[in-house]
Amino acid sequence: MIRHRENHIHCGGLPAPKKRKTGKTLALNLHGKLGDEDHVNLRIEHFHIPFGRTLAPRFIDLVEIAAYVYAADQATIRQYQDTDRFGMDWRQRLHFRIPVRDLEFWTRPDVEKALVDVLDFLGDHFFSFSFAKAKNPVPFQDYLTSAEAPTILPAYDEIAMFSGGLDSLAGAVESLRRQHQRMVFVTHLPTTKNNRLITDLRAELHALAPTEPPLHVAIEVNKSKDLGKEPTQRVRSFLFACLGATTAHAIGLNRLTFFENGVISLNLPLCGQVIGGRATRTTHPRVLDGFSRLFSLAFEQPFEVRNPYLEKTKADVVRILIDQGGRQLIGKSISCAHTWERRADQTHCGHCSQCLDRRLAMLSADAFDSDPSSIYRTNIFTDSLPEETDRILVSTYIERARTMKQISTPEEFIIRYPEVLEAVEFVPGASPDRAARLLFDLYKRHSAEIDHAIKAMRIRYSDDIHEHRLPGDCLVRIATDSSGTVSSPVAETRVFDEPPCLFRRFDEVWEFRFIGGRKFIIKDNDTGCAYLHYLLSNPGESFSSHQLDRASKPPMPTRSDAEVLGTSPHQDELSVVEELDHGGTAIDARTKTEILNKIKELRAARAEAERAGNGIELGEIEEELNGYRRYLNGSVTNAGAARKIQDPTKRMNDSVRAAFNRLLGVIESKDARFHTHLTNRDHLIYGSDNAYRPPPGTDWVTA
Repeated sequence: MIRHRENHIHCGGLPAPKKRKTGKTLALNLHGKLGDEDHVNLRIEHFHIPFGRTLAPRFIDLVEIAAYVYAADQATIRQYQDTDRFGMDWRQRLHFRIPVRDLEFWTRPDVEKALVDVLDFLGDHFFSFSFAKAKNPVPFQDYLTSAEAPTILPAYDEIAMFSGGLDSLAGAVESLRRQHQRMVFVTHLPTTKNNRLITDLRAELHALAPTEPPLHVAIEVNKSKDLGKEPTQRVRSFLFACLGATTAHAIGLNRLTFFENGVISLNLPLCGQVIGGRATRTTHPRVLDGFSRLFSLAFEQPFEVRNPYLEKTKADVVRILIDQGGRQLIGKSISCAHTWERRADQTHCGHCSQCLDRRLAMLSADAFDSDPSSIYRTNIFTDSLPEETDRILVSTYIERARTMKQISTPEEFIIRYPEVLEAVEFVPGASPDRAARLLFDLYKRHSAEIDHAIKAMRIRYSDDIHEHRLPGDCLVRIATDSSGTVSSPVAETRVFDEPPCLFRRFDEVWEFRFIGGRKFIIKDNDTGCAYLHYLLSNPGESFSSHQLDRASKPPMPTRSDAEVLGTSPHQDELSVVEELDHGGTAIDARTKTEILNKIKELRAARAEAERAGNGIELGEIEEELNGYRRYLNGSVTNAGAARKIQDPTKRMNDSVRAAFNRLLGVIESKDARFHTHLTNRDHLIYGSDNAYRPPPGTDWVTA
């Protein structure tokens, strides 16, 4: 079993247990002094909502829990450079001990399950919670920034989360202008950099409201600088949603709205920057369903968290904003994911995934001139992109749009992007089949919009393209090259002599060109690409499957004596089972008996933990039990007999053959000439014997 890094977070002054636990310990305090290392700040700007009079204790707890989770996630360093492989340092265990006012509610199994389920998927960590009765809870009024007496509120129709981005802004304008709703907008302010921008947008929304001006509730939740170690923002929307649900409870509504286009909501894998991105699952349908379940328990009645823009693209959102008279607001909205790069005069970095999506959407919606170029630090269309991750982002973004053009059915869409299956079950009001069709249609339209944007970009920058004034690593050049137009390099700055036959790894993707044709990118099939890369690098040589597999993988790190001798604290609990590497059965009778006895002991320990209400220990026991069960399922037949071990040579031959077959299927969809070349058995042999024997004049660059 993988041993994930342990983090024990003790909140609100609760002491760490006397019995020392492995892993890192972190203390967080909402009520400390500003500047303390463990300080988490929570303030509510708008004083008109009588929170202290109407909020139930569990909702005060909800906001505090969310603030602690948000701060702990920011203080827990991930190895986000490796996010697409989700290694053990990416997914960690976060064990929280939090004081609460409504202990009976938070210790209910259904509540804890709803809380953990949504956070596990949203945060991509393993969460567990242990709650204690708060001895001296802080009155909620202390979170208010004004001491004025609460006023009587008018009736409101809808509560919406307002970030100041294009999507939430379009939703706000549409709600006010088209639907004539009386709105409450809830904003999270993680940094003072956004205050002026949000204030300006508030004033604009007040002017657009036809009747009752909207109510704005701004909640400031941030932490001391020492806690800001991790740049990802995976659980921010949990905090956002909890603030919205608490506001809904205070004014008597049972629905909460997020506005975010469906492409960003699903956020299908694109490249490393997005897979471990800063907003990966913020409004994913499964996440919103999880919020609805948790808040329904807190409200003790059905509560809905919805996203009306799930079937819309970013270009659709831009059109809505313009149609409702909000064109002048586009330049004041905030889309950039890199908040730490934000300046007063340049609010967008210009090169992150959100900026890329925004600028292409403007072209697609014929609104490019409404989005001032002055707000971007980098003009992604014409400026050089020196960072490799930015170039890969652009290439894979365009490549996915092209891939979608070749996909003709929802079934093919799911096969190509199996992550869609995580969403189809949770699309409101749609069967899984219909949901798959809706999401497929969404991405097909998005692909067509990217195509339209690239054509518009070619026209807009045609003189620069013709005069060779653009660097080879700007968006215009990358897009035109990958779309089949060969662009000459900029003579004064750099000269690229592209080889006719190219196959090499480019950060997290593979790129290839066959005999001077177009360049293509492969982002999956890493094993098959590594095999082919090794053969192309060693033409004429022959390798067995075991030799090819070992040679094409990076060397294993040297193990310490402790790990070899089995005394490492990270040793697998299943090390009692010897791994047989040839012939015989997968498990012997003695080992099987030992495992069954261990399972019996763990079941008894689980029953004891359930009686004691120890959620953390219960989760650890259940995980260990699952590990033993998985091992037995793979080692023992349904009849209880030990499984026979397959011949390892045949297994490796089959594995190599399957990897090549998958890769050739991908290559066929991209470059038919290269596919024909590789399927010629005089050129490529794979399976038990593996070799590449090129015809004369076929020289590959693989470095």
